[in-house]
Amino acid sequence: MVKRANGLEISRTAFIASRVIGGAVERNRCRRRLRERMRNLSHGLKPGWDLLLIARRPLLEASAKDVDDGLENLLKNAGLL
Repeated sequence: MVKRANGLEISRTAFIASRVIGGAVERNRCRRRLRERMRNLSHGLKPGWDLLLIARRPLLEASAKDVDDGLENLLKNAGLL
């Protein structure tokens, strides 16, 4: 994850899934999973940040709970939750 202050009253999130993950179907699935999990966590996100989340291959096999827990820990460690 990469984070930068944006000077706005909202936080924005972008998702990247490279070809290393697989074909278009797998890349889109990873982005959809991250987007949905972030939607669930966005209510507690501090405003004023741009976030870039980079998908990795294990995301394809991870359960929803694992993804939720991982994102929550990542955001807490970054001081954004």
